[in-house]
Amino acid sequence: MAELISQIEWNLLFRLLFAAVCGGAIGYERDHRNKDAGMKTHMILAMGAALAMMISKYGFKDAEMFDAARVVAQVISGIGFLGAGVIFVKNNLVSGLTTAAGLWTTSIIGIAIGAGMYMLAVVSTLIIVILQLILHQQRFAEAIKKYKMYLTVSIHRIQVIEDILSYFDKEDNISYHIVGITKVPEGYKVILEFVTDTKTDTVDFARYLSHLDQVDEFHF
Repeated sequence: MAELISQIEWNLLFRLLFAAVCGGAIGYERDHRNKDAGMKTHMILAMGAALAMMISKYGFKDAEMFDAARVVAQVISGIGFLGAGVIFVKNNLVSGLTTAAGLWTTSIIGIAIGAGMYMLAVVSTLIIVILQLILHQQRFAEAIKKYKMYLTVSIHRIQVIEDILSYFDKEDNISYHIVGITKVPEGYKVILEFVTDTKTDTVDFARYLSHLDQVDEFHF
C-alpha cells in the first residue's frame, strides 16, 4: 500500500481533496437552505471536474497528438443535465436558477483546481459563498426585490387605457407593457404586466382604478 501511495502524485491527490473542500464550501450554503443540490452534490461535482481536468492534462502525455481541452469542454457542456434537474417553473415563477448557476460554477472551479490554478479557485469560491450569504439577507433581498404582476381590466371604451397608462407614467418605480387587448361584448378586456418596487404601489393603483367610471372590473 505504501509503495502504491508513493507512486501517486501527491500534488494530484491534494487537488482532488482541495476541490472537494471548495465544492463543499459552496454546497454548505445550499444545504443550509434545504436546496436539492447540497453539500454532497457540490463536493462530488467539484472532485469529478478536477479529476477530468487532471486526466485530460496529464493522462495522455504518451500520445503523439492530444487536445487537453477536449475532455474539459465535455464536462462544461455535460453539467447542463444537473442544472436542468434543479430548475423548476410553477405559476410563471422560476426557482433553482441560483443553484443551477452554482453547480455550473463549481464545476469550473474544480477544473481550475485540476489545472493547478489554486488562487483563482480560492477567490472564486470565496466570492460565490459571500454573494450567497449576503444577498440572501433580508435587508438586501428587500432592497433589490421586484414585484411582477398581471392586471386584467374590463373597460367600456378603448380610450380609458390612456387614463390607466398615465398613472404608470407618473410613477418612476413602475414599468409596464400591454400584454393583450381583447374585444368582448361589454367593451374591451386589457391585460397589463407591470413591475413595482413595493406592494403598496398595487394598493394605490387599485384605489385609482376604483375611481374610474369606465372601468367595470379589475383583478391582479
